[in-house]
Amino acid sequence: MRNRRIWIIILALILLTGGALTARVFLAQRNPAASQWQTASLTQGDLTSTLNTSGSLRSNQTVTLNWKSSGIVDSVSVKAGDRVATDQELAALSQDSLPQEVILAQVDLNDAQKALNDLYDPQNLSLAQAEKAVADAEKEVEDAEWTVKVLKEGPKQLDIDNAYAAMILAQHRLEQTQENITRVERLVKKNPKDYMFFESRDLYESILKSLKIKEIQDRKAYQNSQYKYEQLTSPVDPVDLSVAESNLTLANAKLADAHSQVEQIKSGPNAEDIEVAQARVEAAKAFVDRYRLKAPIDGIITQVNASPGDTVFINQPAIRLDDLSHILIDTQVSEVDINRVQVGQPATIKLDSVPGHEYQGTVVEVPEAGQNVQGLVNFNVKVDLTNPDEKTRPGMTANVDIVIKKVENVLQVPIEAIRLLNGKRVVYVLDANGQPQPVEITLGISSDKFSELQSGNLKAGDQVVLNPPS
Repeated sequence: MRNRRIWIIILALILLTGGALTARVFLAQRNPAASQWQTASLTQGDLTSTLNTSGSLRSNQTVTLNWKSSGIVDSVSVKAGDRVATDQELAALSQDSLPQEVILAQVDLNDAQKALNDLYDPQNLSLAQAEKAVADAEKEVEDAEWTVKVLKEGPKQLDIDNAYAAMILAQHRLEQTQENITRVERLVKKNPKDYMFFESRDLYESILKSLKIKEIQDRKAYQNSQYKYEQLTSPVDPVDLSVAESNLTLANAKLADAHSQVEQIKSGPNAEDIEVAQARVEAAKAFVDRYRLKAPIDGIITQVNASPGDTVFINQPAIRLDDLSHILIDTQVSEVDINRVQVGQPATIKLDSVPGHEYQGTVVEVPEAGQNVQGLVNFNVKVDLTNPDEKTRPGMTANVDIVIKKVENVLQVPIEAIRLLNGKRVVYVLDANGQPQPVEITLGISSDKFSELQSGNLKAGDQVVLNPPS
């Protein structure tokens, strides 16, 4: 009895299954086309148009430092991974191993620095000497003018008398000074070890030296006054007048130069002189610094090719330094797409070496000119990686999606449903009989899977055919 009940249930299931299959076959026979079309619903949502490209990561700036002189490495103060600052010393050669011209450059540097310091800080003695030169030149001009005047106008008795009196007075001063020198020398000559009149030997020698200097000045004054007197009392010679006028011209030129020198010292060094002196100092420094390597930028040491004791040669690579404050990606964009790319557009980056992680970036440079390589024109677009981490390193391969445009809450149609019919874009929908019928549409931006539906007799939820007839 129990077995009979089981067989009845099995028979009923077979009949039901057979009926369902029969019904499906019947419906398929009535509408055979309906079962061959694959469809998808139109959806409403946000859509992003991107441009896919690829490139490689690089640092913002890379500097390779080469040795500027041959020699033996004395010290290397950095290693790969160290962060360094501008002008920090990284390595140096032993000065005992340097070529002679590098050693001699230190002497040139000292001389150049002294010359520059003298320009910035003129000595008071220089100003005093320049002012004395002015006074001497003025006296020379005065004498030359007097001589020319006398030769042109002829002597007057009053001038002759004054000149004679000046000569006698100058002679008297000279003789008085000579007597003072004799008197001072006689005081010590009596007892060379006794300087009681002068408190010390140094004071005696100082006074004697001053008197002898005064004797020279008085002798010159006497000779000048004697010359004037002789000129006044001698017949006028035309040659003397010509010589006197030439002397006056020369004296005025010397006076002008003396005044110019004083003004130059008072107003400070000439800008051109300073520029020349500074250039000389910098040139000497550059030559002296050939034995050591300094960081030209802030950055991180990424490669060191030297160790103490190594023998190196000029232009041999020593240290590589990278500025990793910014990581850039050089990507190639074809001429077909370049006009869609603009500075400031966001980008998403995926690295082959960091699977499953997505980085962000920004387009920072779009070149005006492309490069033609074997008939293909590409543009080197630079993308700045805005969120780098310890896993991002120069040289890594990157896949970049540049966001060209983004729209919100639009009707989206699957790209595989779009066809071209008589030069117009269409999608197919099924009619009441299950047959695909074309509907003309207008599209906006596209992503890799969907396009924006801007116009067409369609709405969200409508079914479009994904495999319409060819």
